[in-house]
Amino acid sequence: MLPDESVNDMYGRLNVIVNEIKGLGGSYTDLEIAQKMLRALPTKYETLVTLLINSDMSRMTPAALLGKINTNDMYKAKKQELEEASPSSKKTIALKTEVEDKGKSRVDEDKSDDLDDEIALLAKRFNELLGRRKGEGNNFNSYKRRDRRGSHKRSLGNLRCFD
Repeated sequence: MLPDESVNDMYGRLNVIVNEIKGLGGSYTDLEIAQKMLRALPTKYETLVTLLINSDMSRMTPAALLGKINTNDMYKAKKQELEEASPSSKKTIALKTEVEDKGKSRVDEDKSDDLDDEIALLAKRFNELLGRRKGEGNNFNSYKRRDRRGSHKRSLGNLRCFD
């Protein structure tokens, strides 16, 4: 296989050579043609070649072998396209800088980290407050509420007890 040649072009050239040999009276079996195709593949197909050699090659036609190679190429191209498109695969780094201010050096922290810490602390305190307030709602007593407003003391004098 030539360096800048595709697998389909190599297969086309191989078919031309095989047809010329058949025209001269020689013959090759499908297995022999498939083996020659595998030997001609570059090293980037090494894993695929190993898998195909270990499979049952006796029933494989050169066209079927070409289909498997093309399927492998399409799978790798799609996988690479997805990896390039996903933002999580891109690596990002954060660098700290030193700034000298009137002879003093200080390290500038990333302000977004500070903001994230403050938001996390606020959320934690809010959840604690909600946890405390849950217990208050369970012990509801209307007399306590009136007592806070001052109207309950006035209404106690109007109550009569019937035993």
